[in-house]
Amino acid sequence: MPEFQTMFMKSKGQPIEYNGKTLVMGDFFPTEGATKFRLVIETCNGNPVWQDPPSAWSPDRGREHRTPDGRFFRTSEDGLAPWRNLEPPGKWRQGVALRMYHRDKQGKWQKGARPHKEGQFVVGDQVVSGKTGIILWQSKDWDAVEFEIIGDAATIEIHNVWDCGNGVVDAWHNGAAMIVEELPNGRRYRCNDGFPDDDFDDIVFRLERVR
Repeated sequence: MPEFQTMFMKSKGQPIEYNGKTLVMGDFFPTEGATKFRLVIETCNGNPVWQDPPSAWSPDRGREHRTPDGRFFRTSEDGLAPWRNLEPPGKWRQGVALRMYHRDKQGKWQKGARPHKEGQFVVGDQVVSGKTGIILWQSKDWDAVEFEIIGDAATIEIHNVWDCGNGVVDAWHNGAAMIVEELPNGRRYRCNDGFPDDDFDDIVFRLERVR
């Protein structure tokens, strides 16, 4: 199965071609003057969001089979194995990471621009630094969320992330890659997580400008 990390290392992070498709590690989404946006998760792990099993990222999974210190789980009456709260591929928690980037003096983003220090994301009643950024995780409670940005960001850096079940936010390595599709008011992203395959259905989402 394809392992895109090596290809991106050879390209120094630039887009690569695979089976007639252009793959990227992440994207710089142009704001085009908009300050309000909508992120819509279409599918996760090949399923509609509300049908994707929550056990993929439950920190309590298998707790009844663990030893009191939580370090091992029982494989038989006499056997113990190291505990790793990991799920098989296709059952990982999926998410989207966003950060803001400054305009340059000409009002356009250029390679090497720095993350926005003063800008902010506003999601509901939460305000988050544009430099730090936000992660929007899949949830059965929502498949779309609207947010605003404060500041003169020309672009929003966007990439997919995942959690194998151990609470670690993973991104960019092994099989990870994105296919970007242009839409009338935004873009759609078809993403691979770290498992090396080429179906690009681990998370499919779109980011839209709300005029």
